[in-house]
Amino acid sequence: MRGLDSIDARLFIKSLGSFAAMSLPEATIVIVMESLILAHKKGVPSRLTFERLENTRRMFKSDLHRFEAILLLSDTNDAEACINYCVYRTEIEAKNDVKLIADEIKQLALVSYPIINSW
Repeated sequence: MRGLDSIDARLFIKSLGSFAAMSLPEATIVIVMESLILAHKKGVPSRLTFERLENTRRMFKSDLHRFEAILLLSDTNDAEACINYCVYRTEIEAKNDVKLIADEIKQLALVSYPIINSW
């Protein structure tokens, strides 16, 4: 989390409780990354995983034009499509006081990838 060391961040997240922690933009990134990595390990095409994620998450809100652009990108560049999807979903789902900028989302995705991939 922005401005917190790992111990402070862990204590803060623990104090939130599960439901509040899952509504953080960082949780959205982890959920998206985990879904894509696990599906990829099973041989599921990224496009199908993005469609499944969006079908589940569109109840919050959706932007069909942006999502279709991400699907097209997933046919040629999974990594960039993943980051774009994380940016897209966090912009839609996050509350104004906890929004992350695109560079922060990219950094979180790069840091979380090897960790999630080892699960």
